[in-house]
Amino acid sequence: MNQRLENLETKLAHLERAFDELNQVVYEQAKQLEAAHRFIENLQGRIKEIADQGEDHVYSAEDERPPHY
Repeated sequence: MNQRLENLETKLAHLERAFDELNQVVYEQAKQLEAAHRFIENLQGRIKEIADQGEDHVYSAEDERPPHY
């Protein structure tokens, strides 16, 4: 009975550690997702600004990055 209790406690300790590690992964992914969301919102704003400029805007080489970037 004592050995069985020790085995259960060991398994519980491993599960708690795995839970904590997975919880940390979820937290990091949530931060990355939020950063990606902010980046997309920024891009959407920039696209809207460009669209609002209409065809009156003359594009120059400074408006775009070279293809090798």
